[in-house]
Amino acid sequence: MPLTKPDSIEYLAKVDVSKNPQMVGHPALIPITDFGIRLGFANAVMQARGMFAANALTTIAELHNPIPLLTWPFLDFLSAIDVSKIDLIELGSGNSTHVFSTMFHQVISYENNASWAETLEHHLPANVTLHRFTGETLDPQSVPVEPEHWLLVDFSGKRTRFISEFLTGKSTDILPVVVILDNSDWYRNGARLLATAGYREIPFYGMKSGQTWISCTSFFFLPARIQLASRQPFYQPEFSRSFSPEWDRVE
Repeated sequence: MPLTKPDSIEYLAKVDVSKNPQMVGHPALIPITDFGIRLGFANAVMQARGMFAANALTTIAELHNPIPLLTWPFLDFLSAIDVSKIDLIELGSGNSTHVFSTMFHQVISYENNASWAETLEHHLPANVTLHRFTGETLDPQSVPVEPEHWLLVDFSGKRTRFISEFLTGKSTDILPVVVILDNSDWYRNGARLLATAGYREIPFYGMKSGQTWISCTSFFFLPARIQLASRQPFYQPEFSRSFSPEWDRVE
């Protein structure tokens, strides 16, 4: 099919007409500045990342490109490591539940939003267990977390209160090796409690799908117990470049 000038631009790239003389005068060629090319690239990335999705609940219901409401740098980091043998305790369900089910060995999720839970229940894979709770916080005694588990704190409610009650009376050898705290820039008291308990923090600032401000998802880990391995083959997100440069040669 011959190329025609598009009604909407999804991707822009420079064309060297000296190497592609057949493109001279072609209707698909659009005069554009370097700024326009960068703008087109940014638009393509944001479209792929779900920045302009209608809303998160709709994407769950349609099971179309579910994107967790966590920062993009954190999601790329998580995609780059192997968590296939790890069980995740997820406090706060949503698009993340479906995505994490493809990454982790098992996901045990807790949700206090009835609409989220009702929608999710019809789309859960076999390795996900969903529990409902009510109110603004969780009783830590109702969340069975083992030392080898990873814990994601992302529910709508009093997260710092939960963290305080969860940590009380526990030594580092029985705490989960990793705690992920979303919106950690809003919960600095909670972050300080985790630091006092022996966790180190790696903050992943960045954009989230559908949000118009910079957020932070933090990765807290116990340094004496953490073991991470890169996923194989090496993960590269969409729009990254794959090639073998001469500068990467040993000889």
